[in-house]
Amino acid sequence: MDTRFDERRGKIGTWPSLEIRNQKSEIRFQISVDKGFEQIISWQKAKELNKVIYQLTTKNKFSKDFALRDQIRRASISVSSNIAEGYGRKTNKEFIYFLNTALASCYEVKSQLYLSFDVDYIDKLEFEKA
Repeated sequence: MDTRFDERRGKIGTWPSLEIRNQKSEIRFQISVDKGFEQIISWQKAKELNKVIYQLTTKNKFSKDFALRDQIRRASISVSSNIAEGYGRKTNKEFIYFLNTALASCYEVKSQLYLSFDVDYIDKLEFEKA
């Protein structure tokens, strides 16, 4: 059980789980608020992405391009961090906002991976793995 602000009633309530609805795309999912953000599959995948990005950016050519290396690392970290932060917020609306921010960071990482591939910092196999 977790205590959250209930927008409909305007008071604090105790909920065994939290249902998130995105009205634009009709996506619905439930998460147990007892288990923490670690249960969220998107966060788990973002954590794996962080590891892959750090491994790629320690390679010789990539590690010397400090600007791109640091930016892609920050963007990758932003994905998992925004999912976790959104989970900790009090309303579904805030959670969805942070999930959208995490998605935008995914696109940023993807764009930077294209650049990394184009300038031969990573090969095709590494690009597809990330």
